[in-house]
Amino acid sequence: MPTSLANLPPVPPALKPITPYLQRAEELRKQDPVISYWCAYYAAQVGISLKARDAASRDLLFALLGALEQTKKQIGPSDAIDIETVSSAYVENFALKVFANADNEDRSSHATRSTAKKFLAAANFLEVLKTFPKSDISESNEDKIRYAKWKAADIAKAFREGRKPDPGPPEQEQIHSALTVSPPMNPSDSSISPSSSSPTRSHNIYAPPSNQYSPTRSTGPYGRPTVPPPPPPIPAPVVVELTPGIIAKAQKHCRFAISSLDYEDAEQAKKELRAALAILGG
Repeated sequence: MPTSLANLPPVPPALKPITPYLQRAEELRKQDPVISYWCAYYAAQVGISLKARDAASRDLLFALLGALEQTKKQIGPSDAIDIETVSSAYVENFALKVFANADNEDRSSHATRSTAKKFLAAANFLEVLKTFPKSDISESNEDKIRYAKWKAADIAKAFREGRKPDPGPPEQEQIHSALTVSPPMNPSDSSISPSSSSPTRSHNIYAPPSNQYSPTRSTGPYGRPTVPPPPPPIPAPVVVELTPGIIAKAQKHCRFAISSLDYEDAEQAKKELRAALAILGG
């Protein structure tokens, strides 16, 4: 009978770097099999790259590969498994929501030991994106990985020292890109997934700035209403040559939009669709 992710052999010392990804895979095995699969897949990739030659390492990797095949069969046909761009978007959206949940807890001065675990888990999920060769990790996500690992260690250190963790980034560093993520939604609760039960906050730091045009008339210097200036003329449409590269980029943003809607993230979906339209000259 094939080995499942639930009963893999112990991780030998030579394969210690894959331990966190196997932990994430086990934690989400029932809650989100797709994320669990990709965490285990990345663990296998890292394990193979380590080129460990001992018998225990070989046994674990063979068992892990068999468990991956079994898990894939159990999930069945799924774009989040079979299509790389959809898979990448699925993993990235999940990772960013875990990061946002942890960051909200931290910035609202409600950080706990669980917050540190969420930061570390978010870093692991973002690292899993490296398994998709056609989907380069953005500089913003690389910053989030570094920030999340630092924040997890900093919060854990604070509790060891018996003090309250300092919210936000260190004063000496500017990690702007680590703080720009999509607004968190309310997926199902778990110790490392975005949760609707996070502490109440007085404001949402991820809320986009209000830049919509207001039709309200303003009052002139003599009390008479002033008519707002007419909107600028609509530019002529740009003709874009639909090369395979252009089509692939537009399709990628469309798939990201679909994946965002799976998480009920309308703002991110609209952002991705606008990006696709911009590529097509719309």
